[in-house]
Amino acid sequence: MAVNFRRTWMACAALALSLTLSGCFEPAEPSTPPTTDTAARFLNMTTFGATQADVDKLVALGYEGWLNEQFAATPIDTHYGYADRGGPPDCAVCPAEAIGGVIDSFWYQAIKSPDQLRQRVALAWLELFVVSAATDSAIELEPYAMAAYLDLLSRNAFANYRQVLEAVTLSPAMGHYLSHMQNDKEDPATGRLPDENYAREVMQLFTIGKWMLNTDGTRMTDGNGNPIPTYSQADVMGLAKVLTGWSWGGPDTSEERWVGGPINFAMARSWELPMQPYPQHHSTSEAQIVGGVTIPANTSAPDSLKIALDTLFNHPNAGPFIATHFIKRLTTSNPSPEYVARVAAVFNANKANERGNMQSVIRAVLFDPEVWDGRHLTSPTWGKPREPIVKAAQLVRGLSCRSSSGMYPLGTLQATNYDLGQAPLMSNSVFNFFLPDHQPQGELSNLNLSAPEFQIANDNTTIGHLNYMWSLLGFGLTTNQNSLVCDYSAFTPLASQPDALIDALVNRFVGAPISAQGRQTIKDGITSIADNGTVAARENRVKTALLLLASTPEFNVQR
Repeated sequence: MAVNFRRTWMACAALALSLTLSGCFEPAEPSTPPTTDTAARFLNMTTFGATQADVDKLVALGYEGWLNEQFAATPIDTHYGYADRGGPPDCAVCPAEAIGGVIDSFWYQAIKSPDQLRQRVALAWLELFVVSAATDSAIELEPYAMAAYLDLLSRNAFANYRQVLEAVTLSPAMGHYLSHMQNDKEDPATGRLPDENYAREVMQLFTIGKWMLNTDGTRMTDGNGNPIPTYSQADVMGLAKVLTGWSWGGPDTSEERWVGGPINFAMARSWELPMQPYPQHHSTSEAQIVGGVTIPANTSAPDSLKIALDTLFNHPNAGPFIATHFIKRLTTSNPSPEYVARVAAVFNANKANERGNMQSVIRAVLFDPEVWDGRHLTSPTWGKPREPIVKAAQLVRGLSCRSSSGMYPLGTLQATNYDLGQAPLMSNSVFNFFLPDHQPQGELSNLNLSAPEFQIANDNTTIGHLNYMWSLLGFGLTTNQNSLVCDYSAFTPLASQPDALIDALVNRFVGAPISAQGRQTIKDGITSIADNGTVAARENRVKTALLLLASTPEFNVQR
Protein backbone atom coordinates (compact mmCIF):
# COMPACT_ATOMS: atom_id res chain seq x y z
CA MET A 1 0.00 0.00 0.00
CA ALA A 2 3.03 2.30 -0.27
CA VAL A 3 2.27 5.47 -2.23
CA ASN A 4 4.26 8.18 -3.99
CA PHE A 5 4.39 11.82 -2.95
CA ARG A 6 5.28 15.01 -4.72
CA ARG A 7 9.01 15.41 -5.17
CA THR A 8 8.84 18.88 -3.60
CA TRP A 9 7.66 17.40 -0.30
CA MET A 10 10.44 14.85 -0.16
CA ALA A 11 12.98 17.57 -0.90
CA CYS A 12 11.37 19.58 1.88
CA ALA A 13 11.78 16.61 4.23
CA ALA A 14 15.48 16.44 3.49
CA LEU A 15 15.85 20.15 4.18
CA ALA A 16 14.02 19.74 7.48
CA LEU A 17 16.79 17.56 8.82
CA SER A 18 19.37 20.26 8.14
CA LEU A 19 17.36 22.59 10.40
CA THR A 20 17.58 25.34 7.79
CA LEU A 21 14.05 24.96 6.49
CA SER A 22 11.90 28.03 5.82
CA GLY A 23 8.60 28.22 3.98
CA CYS A 24 8.28 24.48 3.43
CA PHE A 25 5.60 23.11 1.16
CA GLU A 26 2.96 20.97 2.83
CA PRO A 27 2.72 17.30 1.88
CA ALA A 28 0.38 16.25 -0.88
CA GLU A 29 -2.36 13.73 -0.28
CA PRO A 30 -1.50 10.13 -1.19
CA SER A 31 -1.40 9.79 -4.96
CA THR A 32 -3.43 6.57 -4.80
CA PRO A 33 -7.12 7.43 -4.23
CA PRO A 34 -8.78 5.94 -1.15
CA THR A 35 -10.31 2.48 -1.36
CA THR A 36 -12.69 1.02 1.20
CA ASP A 37 -9.65 -0.52 2.93
CA THR A 38 -7.47 2.59 3.07
CA ALA A 39 -10.48 4.81 3.82
CA ALA A 40 -11.30 2.83 6.96
CA ARG A 41 -7.70 3.08 8.16
CA PHE A 42 -7.58 6.84 7.55
CA LEU A 43 -10.91 7.34 9.33
CA ASN A 44 -9.63 5.46 12.37
CA MET A 45 -6.97 8.16 12.68
CA THR A 46 -9.29 11.10 12.11
CA THR A 47 -12.68 10.22 13.60
CA PHE A 48 -14.28 8.48 16.55
CA GLY A 49 -15.01 5.50 14.32
CA ALA A 50 -15.86 4.87 10.71
CA THR A 51 -19.41 4.37 9.49
CA GLN A 52 -20.26 3.10 6.03
CA ALA A 53 -21.40 6.60 5.12
CA ASP A 54 -18.02 7.97 6.23
CA VAL A 55 -16.18 5.43 4.10
CA ASP A 56 -18.36 6.16 1.05
CA LYS A 57 -17.85 9.91 1.40
CA LEU A 58 -14.08 9.63 1.76
CA VAL A 59 -13.87 7.39 -1.31
CA ALA A 60 -15.98 9.89 -3.25
CA LEU A 61 -14.17 13.06 -2.12
CA GLY A 62 -10.60 11.81 -1.81
CA TYR A 63 -8.36 12.55 1.16
CA GLU A 64 -7.85 16.24 0.46
CA GLY A 65 -11.51 16.85 -0.38
CA TRP A 66 -12.62 15.07 2.79
CA LEU A 67 -10.18 17.05 4.93
CA ASN A 68 -11.34 20.35 3.46
CA GLU A 69 -14.96 19.43 4.08
CA GLN A 70 -14.13 18.50 7.66
CA PHE A 71 -12.20 21.72 8.26
CA ALA A 72 -15.40 23.59 7.31
CA ALA A 73 -17.85 21.35 9.21
CA THR A 74 -19.47 22.63 12.41
CA PRO A 75 -20.60 20.81 15.59
CA ILE A 76 -24.13 19.48 15.90
CA ASP A 77 -24.63 21.36 19.18
CA THR A 78 -22.76 23.32 21.84
CA HIS A 79 -21.71 21.62 25.05
CA TYR A 80 -22.98 24.66 26.94
CA GLY A 81 -26.41 24.29 25.33
CA TYR A 82 -26.50 20.59 26.18
CA ALA A 83 -25.60 21.29 29.82
CA ASP A 84 -28.19 24.07 30.01
CA ARG A 85 -30.97 21.87 28.61
CA GLY A 86 -29.84 18.72 30.39
CA GLY A 87 -29.87 16.78 27.14
CA PRO A 88 -29.55 16.89 23.34
CA PRO A 89 -31.38 19.49 21.22
CA ASP A 90 -34.38 17.26 20.52
CA CYS A 91 -34.82 15.75 23.97
CA ALA A 92 -38.36 15.62 25.34
CA VAL A 93 -37.22 14.75 28.86
CA CYS A 94 -33.73 16.03 29.63
CA PRO A 95 -32.37 14.17 32.67
CA ALA A 96 -28.66 14.93 32.33
CA GLU A 97 -27.37 16.88 35.28
CA ALA A 98 -24.18 18.52 36.57
CA ILE A 99 -20.85 17.13 35.36
CA GLY A 100 -22.57 13.96 34.17
CA GLY A 101 -24.53 16.03 31.68
CA VAL A 102 -21.34 17.53 30.22
CA ILE A 103 -19.83 14.06 29.90
CA ASP A 104 -22.99 12.93 28.09
CA SER A 105 -22.55 15.94 25.81
CA PHE A 106 -18.99 14.87 25.04
CA TRP A 107 -20.25 11.46 23.92
CA TYR A 108 -23.15 12.97 21.99
CA GLN A 109 -20.84 15.07 19.85
CA ALA A 110 -18.06 12.47 19.56
CA ILE A 111 -20.53 9.90 18.28
CA LYS A 112 -23.19 11.85 16.41
CA SER A 113 -21.68 15.14 15.27
CA PRO A 114 -20.71 15.24 11.57
CA ASP A 115 -17.53 17.27 12.22
CA GLN A 116 -15.61 14.17 13.22
CA LEU A 117 -12.13 15.53 12.57
CA ARG A 118 -12.89 18.55 14.76
CA GLN A 119 -14.09 16.24 17.53
CA ARG A 120 -10.96 14.07 17.35
CA VAL A 121 -8.63 17.10 17.24
CA ALA A 122 -10.52 18.71 20.16
CA LEU A 123 -9.79 15.56 22.19
CA ALA A 124 -6.11 15.92 21.27
CA TRP A 125 -6.19 19.53 22.49
CA LEU A 126 -7.96 18.43 25.71
CA GLU A 127 -5.15 15.96 26.32
CA LEU A 128 -2.60 18.74 25.92
CA PHE A 129 -4.41 21.63 27.65
CA VAL A 130 -5.83 19.46 30.42
CA VAL A 131 -8.60 20.58 32.73
CA SER A 132 -10.50 18.05 34.79
CA ALA A 133 -13.62 17.62 36.89
CA ALA A 134 -12.11 14.75 38.85
CA THR A 135 -12.42 14.66 42.63
CA ASP A 136 -10.74 17.59 44.41
CA SER A 137 -10.40 19.60 41.19
CA ALA A 138 -11.09 23.33 41.53
CA ILE A 139 -13.92 22.90 39.00
CA GLU A 140 -15.19 19.51 40.16
CA LEU A 141 -18.73 20.85 40.70
CA GLU A 142 -18.83 23.35 37.82
CA PRO A 143 -20.54 21.80 34.78
CA TYR A 144 -20.76 25.13 32.95
CA ALA A 145 -17.01 25.58 33.31
CA MET A 146 -16.35 22.23 31.65
CA ALA A 147 -19.00 22.81 28.96
CA ALA A 148 -17.60 26.23 28.07
CA TYR A 149 -14.08 24.82 27.97
CA LEU A 150 -15.04 21.99 25.62
CA ASP A 151 -16.75 24.51 23.35
CA LEU A 152 -13.60 26.67 23.39
CA LEU A 153 -11.43 23.75 22.26
CA SER A 154 -13.94 22.72 19.60
CA ARG A 155 -14.31 26.28 18.30
CA ASN A 156 -10.54 26.70 18.08
CA ALA A 157 -9.67 23.16 16.99
CA PHE A 158 -8.28 24.31 13.63
CA ALA A 159 -7.24 27.82 14.62
CA ASN A 160 -3.65 29.03 14.64
CA TYR A 161 -1.79 27.61 17.64
CA ARG A 162 -1.09 31.11 18.95
CA GLN A 163 -4.84 31.78 19.04
CA VAL A 164 -5.54 28.50 20.81
CA LEU A 165 -2.83 29.22 23.39
CA GLU A 166 -4.30 32.62 24.25
CA ALA A 167 -7.87 31.32 24.38
CA VAL A 168 -6.84 28.57 26.79
CA THR A 169 -4.76 30.95 28.93
CA LEU A 170 -7.71 33.31 29.36
CA SER A 171 -10.29 30.57 29.91
CA PRO A 172 -11.86 30.90 33.37
CA ALA A 173 -12.01 27.09 33.54
CA MET A 174 -8.24 26.87 33.04
CA GLY A 175 -7.82 29.89 35.31
CA HIS A 176 -9.56 28.02 38.10
CA TYR A 177 -7.93 24.67 37.40
CA LEU A 178 -4.35 25.98 37.39
CA SER A 179 -5.02 28.87 39.79
CA HIS A 180 -3.98 31.88 37.70
CA MET A 181 -7.45 33.41 37.93
CA GLN A 182 -7.31 36.11 40.65
CA ASN A 183 -3.52 35.76 40.70
CA ASP A 184 -2.52 38.90 42.61
CA LYS A 185 0.68 40.92 42.27
CA GLU A 186 3.51 40.55 44.72
CA ASP A 187 3.35 42.38 48.06
CA PRO A 188 6.73 42.98 49.78
CA ALA A 189 5.00 43.99 53.00
CA THR A 190 3.34 40.60 53.47
CA GLY A 191 5.79 38.50 51.46
CA ARG A 192 3.09 37.47 48.99
CA LEU A 193 4.38 36.22 45.63
CA PRO A 194 2.40 35.55 42.44
CA ASP A 195 1.08 32.01 41.96
CA GLU A 196 3.51 30.01 39.77
CA ASN A 197 1.24 27.10 38.84
CA TYR A 198 0.14 28.08 35.34
CA ALA A 199 3.46 29.81 34.63
CA ARG A 200 5.25 26.50 35.06
CA GLU A 201 2.70 24.27 33.33
CA VAL A 202 2.19 26.50 30.30
CA MET A 203 5.88 26.03 29.56
CA GLN A 204 6.44 22.44 30.68
CA LEU A 205 3.22 20.89 29.36
CA PHE A 206 1.57 23.24 26.86
CA THR A 207 4.24 24.86 24.69
CA ILE A 208 7.97 24.11 24.90
CA GLY A 209 8.66 21.31 27.39
CA LYS A 210 11.43 20.97 29.95
CA TRP A 211 14.38 20.33 27.60
CA MET A 212 15.72 22.11 24.56
CA LEU A 213 14.81 20.24 21.38
CA ASN A 214 16.20 19.85 17.93
CA THR A 215 13.69 20.30 15.11
CA ASP A 216 13.32 16.52 14.91
CA GLY A 217 12.19 16.33 18.55
CA THR A 218 15.42 14.86 19.94
CA ARG A 219 16.97 16.59 22.94
CA MET A 220 19.87 18.98 22.59
CA THR A 221 22.83 18.24 24.83
CA ASP A 222 25.68 20.26 26.25
CA GLY A 223 29.38 19.50 25.96
CA ASN A 224 29.06 16.80 28.61
CA GLY A 225 26.16 15.07 26.88
CA ASN A 226 23.55 16.34 29.36
CA PRO A 227 20.14 17.63 28.23
CA ILE A 228 19.78 21.43 28.30
CA PRO A 229 16.90 22.86 30.38
CA THR A 230 14.46 25.02 28.45
CA TYR A 231 13.73 27.45 31.29
CA SER A 232 14.84 28.30 34.82
CA GLN A 233 13.05 28.93 38.10
CA ALA A 234 13.68 32.64 37.52
CA ASP A 235 11.78 32.33 34.23
CA VAL A 236 8.87 30.71 36.07
CA MET A 237 8.79 33.52 38.62
CA GLY A 238 8.95 36.14 35.89
CA LEU A 239 6.09 34.57 33.93
CA ALA A 240 4.07 34.32 37.16
CA LYS A 241 4.28 38.14 37.42
CA VAL A 242 3.02 38.44 33.85
CA LEU A 243 0.01 36.31 34.72
CA THR A 244 -1.16 38.53 37.58
CA GLY A 245 -4.26 40.67 37.39
CA TRP A 246 -6.66 38.44 35.42
CA SER A 247 -10.12 37.42 36.60
CA TRP A 248 -13.76 37.18 35.54
CA GLY A 249 -14.84 38.83 32.31
CA GLY A 250 -17.67 41.33 32.47
CA PRO A 251 -18.71 44.96 32.04
CA ASP A 252 -16.51 46.33 34.84
CA THR A 253 -13.34 45.64 36.82
CA SER A 254 -14.78 46.07 40.29
CA GLU A 255 -13.42 44.25 43.30
CA GLU A 256 -16.71 42.38 43.53
CA ARG A 257 -16.30 40.99 40.04
CA TRP A 258 -12.61 40.26 40.67
CA VAL A 259 -13.51 37.86 43.49
CA GLY A 260 -16.48 36.38 41.59
CA GLY A 261 -19.15 37.69 43.91
CA PRO A 262 -22.91 37.58 43.37
CA ILE A 263 -22.64 40.14 40.58
CA ASN A 264 -20.71 37.55 38.58
CA PHE A 265 -22.36 34.29 39.54
CA ALA A 266 -25.76 35.73 38.68
CA MET A 267 -24.45 35.38 35.11
CA ALA A 268 -24.17 31.65 34.47
CA ARG A 269 -22.59 32.36 31.12
CA SER A 270 -19.58 34.04 32.72
CA TRP A 271 -17.72 30.77 32.16
CA GLU A 272 -17.95 31.48 28.43
CA LEU A 273 -16.27 34.89 28.72
CA PRO A 274 -12.48 35.14 28.57
CA MET A 275 -10.82 36.52 31.67
CA GLN A 276 -10.15 40.26 31.62
CA PRO A 277 -7.36 42.36 33.15
CA TYR A 278 -7.75 44.14 36.49
CA PRO A 279 -4.95 46.76 36.46
CA GLN A 280 -5.01 47.23 40.23
CA HIS A 281 -3.96 43.58 40.71
CA HIS A 282 -1.32 43.34 37.97
CA SER A 283 2.37 43.41 38.82
CA THR A 284 4.19 46.51 37.65
CA SER A 285 7.63 44.98 38.20
CA GLU A 286 10.10 44.11 35.47
CA ALA A 287 9.76 40.45 34.50
CA GLN A 288 12.38 38.12 33.05
CA ILE A 289 10.92 35.24 31.04
CA VAL A 290 12.20 32.34 28.95
CA GLY A 291 14.55 33.03 26.09
CA GLY A 292 16.26 35.94 27.83
CA VAL A 293 13.25 38.20 27.18
CA THR A 294 12.70 41.02 29.67
CA ILE A 295 9.30 42.70 30.00
CA PRO A 296 9.84 46.27 31.23
CA ALA A 297 8.35 47.58 34.44
CA ASN A 298 4.90 49.18 34.21
CA THR A 299 3.90 47.13 31.17
CA SER A 300 0.13 46.56 31.20
CA ALA A 301 -1.39 43.13 31.78
CA PRO A 302 -2.55 42.70 28.14
CA ASP A 303 0.80 43.86 26.72
CA SER A 304 2.76 41.67 29.14
CA LEU A 305 0.66 38.66 28.23
CA LYS A 306 1.10 39.29 24.51
CA ILE A 307 4.89 39.46 24.83
CA ALA A 308 4.96 36.28 26.93
CA LEU A 309 2.68 34.24 24.66
CA ASP A 310 4.45 35.49 21.54
CA THR A 311 7.76 34.42 23.10
CA LEU A 312 6.46 30.91 23.81
CA PHE A 313 4.82 30.65 20.39
CA ASN A 314 8.01 31.64 18.60
CA HIS A 315 10.32 29.50 20.75
CA PRO A 316 12.21 26.93 18.61
CA ASN A 317 10.83 24.12 20.79
CA ALA A 318 7.21 24.90 19.92
CA GLY A 319 7.30 23.26 16.48
CA PRO A 320 8.70 19.85 17.48
CA PHE A 321 6.73 19.92 20.74
CA ILE A 322 3.35 20.38 19.05
CA ALA A 323 4.28 18.15 16.11
CA THR A 324 5.13 15.27 18.45
CA HIS A 325 1.93 15.70 20.44
CA PHE A 326 -0.38 15.52 17.42
CA ILE A 327 1.54 12.68 15.79
CA LYS A 328 1.22 10.66 19.00
CA ARG A 329 -2.46 11.46 19.36
CA LEU A 330 -3.43 10.69 15.75
CA THR A 331 -0.99 8.27 14.10
CA THR A 332 1.89 6.64 15.99
CA SER A 333 3.50 6.56 19.43
CA ASN A 334 7.03 6.25 18.03
CA PRO A 335 7.49 8.53 15.03
CA SER A 336 10.89 8.67 13.42
CA PRO A 337 12.87 11.88 13.99
CA GLU A 338 12.44 12.58 10.27
CA TYR A 339 8.63 12.44 10.62
CA VAL A 340 8.71 14.87 13.56
CA ALA A 341 11.07 17.20 11.67
CA ARG A 342 8.81 17.32 8.63
CA VAL A 343 5.71 18.19 10.68
CA ALA A 344 7.65 20.68 12.84
CA ALA A 345 8.86 22.36 9.67
CA VAL A 346 5.27 22.88 8.55
CA PHE A 347 4.42 24.29 12.00
CA ASN A 348 7.33 26.71 11.63
CA ALA A 349 6.25 27.85 8.16
CA ASN A 350 3.54 26.37 5.96
CA LYS A 351 3.33 27.02 2.21
CA ALA A 352 1.87 30.48 2.95
CA ASN A 353 4.83 31.09 5.31
CA GLU A 354 2.47 31.16 8.31
CA ARG A 355 3.69 29.83 11.63
CA GLY A 356 1.40 27.68 13.77
CA ASN A 357 -1.30 27.02 11.18
CA MET A 358 -2.98 23.94 12.65
CA GLN A 359 -4.82 22.93 9.48
CA SER A 360 -1.43 22.67 7.82
CA VAL A 361 0.01 20.80 10.79
CA ILE A 362 -2.86 18.30 10.84
CA ARG A 363 -2.53 17.76 7.09
CA ALA A 364 1.22 17.21 7.52
CA VAL A 365 0.63 14.67 10.32
CA LEU A 366 -1.90 12.69 8.28
CA PHE A 367 -0.28 12.88 4.83
CA ASP A 368 3.31 12.20 5.87
CA PRO A 369 5.04 9.47 3.82
CA GLU A 370 5.74 7.52 7.00
CA VAL A 371 2.01 7.08 7.60
CA TRP A 372 1.48 5.64 4.14
CA ASP A 373 4.51 3.39 3.95
CA GLY A 374 2.92 -0.04 3.61
CA ARG A 375 5.61 -1.59 5.78
CA HIS A 376 4.02 -0.06 8.86
CA LEU A 377 0.76 -1.98 8.53
CA THR A 378 2.39 -5.04 10.08
CA SER A 379 5.35 -3.45 11.87
CA PRO A 380 5.37 -4.31 15.61
CA THR A 381 6.89 -0.91 16.45
CA TRP A 382 4.60 1.42 14.48
CA GLY A 383 1.12 2.57 15.45
CA LYS A 384 -0.49 3.51 18.74
CA PRO A 385 -2.67 1.84 21.35
CA ARG A 386 -6.27 2.95 20.91
CA GLU A 387 -7.53 5.06 23.77
CA PRO A 388 -10.48 3.56 25.67
CA ILE A 389 -12.57 6.65 24.85
CA VAL A 390 -11.96 6.11 21.14
CA LYS A 391 -12.54 2.35 21.30
CA ALA A 392 -15.90 2.80 23.00
CA ALA A 393 -17.08 5.46 20.58
CA GLN A 394 -15.80 3.48 17.60
CA LEU A 395 -18.17 0.57 18.15
CA VAL A 396 -21.11 2.85 18.92
CA ARG A 397 -20.57 4.81 15.70
CA GLY A 398 -19.70 1.80 13.58
CA LEU A 399 -22.87 -0.03 14.65
CA SER A 400 -25.13 3.05 14.56
CA CYS A 401 -26.13 2.41 18.18
CA ARG A 402 -29.05 4.54 19.39
CA SER A 403 -31.16 5.09 22.49
CA SER A 404 -34.81 6.06 22.44
CA SER A 405 -34.01 9.15 24.52
CA GLY A 406 -31.52 10.42 21.91
CA MET A 407 -28.73 10.44 24.49
CA TYR A 408 -25.44 8.55 24.49
CA PRO A 409 -25.02 7.91 28.21
CA LEU A 410 -21.73 6.10 28.11
CA GLY A 411 -20.76 8.06 31.22
CA THR A 412 -17.31 7.86 32.73
CA LEU A 413 -16.60 4.23 31.81
CA GLN A 414 -15.50 3.80 35.40
CA ALA A 415 -18.04 1.31 36.79
CA THR A 416 -16.38 -1.42 38.84
CA ASN A 417 -17.26 -4.10 36.29
CA TYR A 418 -16.13 -2.14 33.22
CA ASP A 419 -13.52 0.36 34.31
CA LEU A 420 -11.67 1.28 31.11
CA GLY A 421 -9.17 3.55 32.84
CA GLN A 422 -10.12 6.72 30.97
CA ALA A 423 -13.15 8.98 31.22
CA PRO A 424 -13.93 12.23 29.40
CA LEU A 425 -12.96 15.26 31.51
CA MET A 426 -11.84 13.10 34.45
CA SER A 427 -8.05 13.04 34.30
CA ASN A 428 -6.49 12.72 37.75
CA SER A 429 -4.02 15.54 37.07
CA VAL A 430 -2.82 18.14 34.59
CA PHE A 431 -0.49 15.44 33.23
CA ASN A 432 -3.45 13.77 31.48
CA PHE A 433 -4.30 10.08 31.86
CA PHE A 434 -0.89 9.06 30.55
CA LEU A 435 2.50 10.66 30.05
CA PRO A 436 3.49 11.32 26.43
CA ASP A 437 6.74 9.35 26.73
CA HIS A 438 5.53 6.52 28.98
CA GLN A 439 7.47 3.30 28.41
CA PRO A 440 5.91 0.14 29.85
CA GLN A 441 8.46 -2.02 31.62
CA GLY A 442 9.68 -5.00 29.67
CA GLU A 443 10.07 -5.43 25.94
CA LEU A 444 8.97 -1.91 24.99
CA SER A 445 11.25 -0.12 27.46
CA ASN A 446 14.11 -2.44 26.45
CA LEU A 447 13.61 -1.27 22.86
CA ASN A 448 13.31 2.36 24.03
CA LEU A 449 9.75 2.55 22.66
CA SER A 450 6.94 4.58 24.18
CA ALA A 451 3.29 3.54 24.42
CA PRO A 452 1.54 6.30 26.38
CA GLU A 453 -1.91 4.72 26.45
CA PHE A 454 -0.52 1.54 28.03
CA GLN A 455 0.00 3.53 31.24
CA ILE A 456 -3.73 3.02 31.93
CA ALA A 457 -3.75 -0.61 30.77
CA ASN A 458 -3.77 -3.23 33.52
CA ASP A 459 -5.57 -6.43 34.48
CA ASN A 460 -8.61 -4.49 35.66
CA THR A 461 -8.99 -2.32 32.58
CA THR A 462 -8.36 -5.24 30.22
CA ILE A 463 -11.23 -7.19 31.78
CA GLY A 464 -13.27 -4.00 32.00
CA HIS A 465 -12.86 -3.43 28.27
CA LEU A 466 -14.25 -6.86 27.42
CA ASN A 467 -17.06 -6.51 29.97
CA TYR A 468 -17.98 -3.17 28.44
CA MET A 469 -18.01 -4.59 24.92
CA TRP A 470 -20.14 -7.50 26.14
CA SER A 471 -22.64 -5.04 27.61
CA LEU A 472 -22.64 -2.72 24.60
CA LEU A 473 -23.27 -5.61 22.22
CA GLY A 474 -26.42 -6.46 24.16
CA PHE A 475 -25.48 -9.77 25.74
CA GLY A 476 -27.89 -10.01 28.68
CA LEU A 477 -28.51 -6.26 28.75
CA THR A 478 -31.56 -4.89 30.55
CA THR A 479 -32.90 -2.04 28.42
CA ASN A 480 -34.40 1.33 29.30
CA GLN A 481 -34.87 4.57 27.38
CA ASN A 482 -31.17 5.38 27.68
CA SER A 483 -29.87 1.95 26.71
CA LEU A 484 -28.02 1.79 23.42
CA VAL A 485 -29.47 -0.56 20.83
CA CYS A 486 -27.11 -1.33 17.97
CA ASP A 487 -27.85 -2.04 14.31
CA TYR A 488 -26.22 -5.17 12.91
CA SER A 489 -28.11 -5.18 9.60
CA ALA A 490 -25.02 -4.22 7.58
CA PHE A 491 -23.32 -7.43 8.71
CA THR A 492 -26.07 -10.04 9.30
CA PRO A 493 -26.33 -10.92 5.57
CA LEU A 494 -22.74 -12.19 5.86
CA ALA A 495 -23.38 -14.28 8.98
CA SER A 496 -23.51 -17.52 6.98
CA GLN A 497 -20.16 -16.69 5.34
CA PRO A 498 -17.64 -16.49 8.23
CA ASP A 499 -14.69 -15.37 6.12
CA ALA A 500 -16.67 -12.63 4.40
CA LEU A 501 -18.07 -11.50 7.76
CA ILE A 502 -14.59 -11.31 9.28
CA ASP A 503 -13.32 -9.34 6.29
CA ALA A 504 -16.14 -6.81 6.65
CA LEU A 505 -15.68 -6.36 10.39
CA VAL A 506 -11.89 -6.10 10.16
CA ASN A 507 -12.21 -3.53 7.39
CA ARG A 508 -14.67 -1.39 9.35
CA PHE A 509 -13.23 -1.59 12.84
CA VAL A 510 -9.51 -2.28 12.36
CA GLY A 511 -8.49 -0.99 8.94
CA ALA A 512 -5.40 -3.25 8.83
CA PRO A 513 -4.78 -7.01 8.58
CA ILE A 514 -5.18 -9.22 11.63
CA SER A 515 -3.13 -12.32 12.44
CA ALA A 516 -4.04 -15.76 11.13
CA GLN A 517 -4.45 -16.93 14.72
CA GLY A 518 -6.84 -14.11 15.56
CA ARG A 519 -8.80 -14.72 12.41
CA GLN A 520 -9.15 -18.43 13.16
CA THR A 521 -10.30 -17.73 16.73
CA ILE A 522 -13.04 -15.44 15.44
CA LYS A 523 -14.04 -17.95 12.78
CA ASP A 524 -14.31 -20.71 15.39
CA GLY A 525 -16.54 -18.47 17.49
CA ILE A 526 -18.81 -17.75 14.55
CA THR A 527 -19.20 -21.36 13.48
CA SER A 528 -19.89 -22.47 17.06
CA ILE A 529 -23.28 -20.77 16.77
CA ALA A 530 -25.80 -22.61 14.64
CA ASP A 531 -27.06 -20.59 11.69
CA ASN A 532 -30.75 -21.48 11.49
CA GLY A 533 -31.55 -18.53 9.26
CA THR A 534 -33.23 -16.44 11.97
CA VAL A 535 -32.31 -12.81 12.57
CA ALA A 536 -31.46 -13.60 16.21
CA ALA A 537 -29.02 -16.36 15.27
CA ARG A 538 -27.28 -14.25 12.67
CA GLU A 539 -27.05 -11.28 15.04
CA ASN A 540 -25.48 -13.56 17.64
CA ARG A 541 -22.88 -14.62 15.10
CA VAL A 542 -22.08 -10.98 14.36
CA LYS A 543 -21.98 -10.04 18.05
CA THR A 544 -19.71 -12.96 18.88
CA ALA A 545 -17.38 -12.05 16.04
CA LEU A 546 -17.28 -8.43 17.23
CA LEU A 547 -16.56 -9.41 20.84
CA LEU A 548 -13.71 -11.66 19.75
CA LEU A 549 -12.40 -9.00 17.36
CA ALA A 550 -12.42 -6.46 20.20
CA SER A 551 -10.06 -8.73 22.15
CA THR A 552 -7.44 -8.93 19.38
CA PRO A 553 -4.22 -6.91 19.47
CA GLU A 554 -5.06 -5.47 16.06
CA PHE A 555 -8.30 -3.90 17.32
CA ASN A 556 -6.54 -2.45 20.35
CA VAL A 557 -3.56 -1.04 18.43
CA GLN A 558 -4.21 1.46 15.65
CA ARG A 559 -1.93 1.05 12.64
